[in-house]
Amino acid sequence: MSINTHSKRFKTALLSVSLLLSEAGAVSATLPELARAFPKESQASIQSFMTIGAAAIIVCTLLAGGLAGKIGKRRLTLIGIAIITVAGMGPLVFIPMENFGALLLSRLVVGAGMGLLQPLSSSVIADFFHGRDRENMLGWQSSAVGAGSVVWTLIVGAFMLWDWKAAFFVYAFGLVSLILVARYVPEPPKHALPDVPEAPQAKAPRWYRLSGDVWIAALLMLVFNIGFQTLFVAMPLAFVAEKHLIEPPAVSLIMTSFGMASVAAGIVFGFIMRRLGNWTGAVAAATVSLALIVCANASSAPLGYTAAIVAGLGFGTFMPFCITTTNNRATPETSAMATAILFTGAAIGTAITPYNFEAFGSFIGDRSATVQLVVGAVTVLAVAVLTGIRYGAMRHTAHTENKTLEQV
Repeated sequence: MSINTHSKRFKTALLSVSLLLSEAGAVSATLPELARAFPKESQASIQSFMTIGAAAIIVCTLLAGGLAGKIGKRRLTLIGIAIITVAGMGPLVFIPMENFGALLLSRLVVGAGMGLLQPLSSSVIADFFHGRDRENMLGWQSSAVGAGSVVWTLIVGAFMLWDWKAAFFVYAFGLVSLILVARYVPEPPKHALPDVPEAPQAKAPRWYRLSGDVWIAALLMLVFNIGFQTLFVAMPLAFVAEKHLIEPPAVSLIMTSFGMASVAAGIVFGFIMRRLGNWTGAVAAATVSLALIVCANASSAPLGYTAAIVAGLGFGTFMPFCITTTNNRATPETSAMATAILFTGAAIGTAITPYNFEAFGSFIGDRSATVQLVVGAVTVLAVAVLTGIRYGAMRHTAHTENKTLEQV
């Protein structure tokens, strides 16, 4: 089947997959209502509704490559979209049934779908495009993920004005992507179009042969995510249930502010990196820490919006800093594996966030969401200091450790 890669319908279908990748976090505004609907569940269990899917993302991201080789990328993409769409709307059934276990299971399944789509959303684009077209499409793909976080949170807020459980209808938009991909995207060619003539490729390294830089960056991203995720799992509970500053639908608007700021930070990241060099990561993490402190001490809704914007700017800078710096110091043979390790670290941090703060809250005798925000701020500040120590004094050069695979 021939395909016109310049077709707007074809490009829209491809980018619609990336839009779905930001749907999981869009329903954080429902956490206060979930706490009311399931009063017997611990706060950590309620918060895990937003983070448990990360465990499935880790596993399915690692499995996606092998599965795509067996059943095809197009078919696996359609399966991933279908999983997200069906499981995402599962709470519409399980909440009225008061079945919290099934509710968490549905989120785990959503994570599995996300895990399948994350690598495919980029690799399918690389299969169909090359050269400047590939660069442009990957840029649009990144923008689609950021724009999705804004669009979905706004839709969730609108649905919640009708009924808070209606927020989960946001996953029904997956049907649109399913139809677009099924109609306009064929199975990609077996080999991606090359940017340069093919040359013998070095064998990919095993994870244990990666340099220490990769593991340090992955650890920093893991700890960063533990602290940063309090914005999603603690802020809604603190602002709605503890401080009574806003109603649940307004949480979506605050998250929209975060998403827009994160997209803006991504756009100007190159400029910031040129100005701050290897201090970029430390400054970005410190910015997120400041935002969480503002959240913890907020006495009005506008402060919540301000904190979300500041956090978005910091987050949208810290994550690409870690990825860029690690890949600059990696060889071409190790960069793909290094990036996978970084995202695995981030996903693990997300998955254990509620249980980490539950254990700490038990230790200090205060499990409130407000205290979690403070502890999250301290955690991220520690990451800022460590990032500054690790990277700040380094020379801002690419491939400073451009070793051959045999030397790694």
